[in-house]
Amino acid sequence: QERRDSVEQLRESEERFQMLFNRAPMGYQSLDEEGYFIDVNQQWLDVLGYSRAEVVGHWFGAFIPQEDRQDFTERFQQFKKQGRISCEIRMIHKTGRVIHFAVEGRIGHGASGVFLQTYCILQDITEQKKAEADLLFASYHDYLTGLYNRRFLDQEMSRMQAEAAYPISV
Repeated sequence: QERRDSVEQLRESEERFQMLFNRAPMGYQSLDEEGYFIDVNQQWLDVLGYSRAEVVGHWFGAFIPQEDRQDFTERFQQFKKQGRISCEIRMIHKTGRVIHFAVEGRIGHGASGVFLQTYCILQDITEQKKAEADLLFASYHDYLTGLYNRRFLDQEMSRMQAEAAYPISV
């Protein structure tokens, strides 16, 4: 009876963990030492549009823009050395559009200190990045015409005066 109760408690605990994992409001991913997906949660799949079979076992770099892959490889090595990371990345939705994420990650080690896997949460910050770009554009352009404004002109004049010691052409 006691063994049956223990098994039942373990099963309930595992069900609670699975529910928490799959219903988390942020994406979660776990990578192996080479950067291949071990697992992702349902939020990750929903935001990026893939099925679990299309992700698990595949290299993380295949889900980021080509021009970001070298940076990923370098940062992943640094992540493994430091044991933690906090950064922004761009990932490719199944439809091809790019989504910006803020990533917080930790490295999981076994009892002997050997690398087990990464534990990373991802927050979609695409709308925030768009708002930042719009704000930056608005700070240098006229609202009605879309032309550069006085602020931009003043900064360009300052920059050109600072470079006045250098020839513009030869």
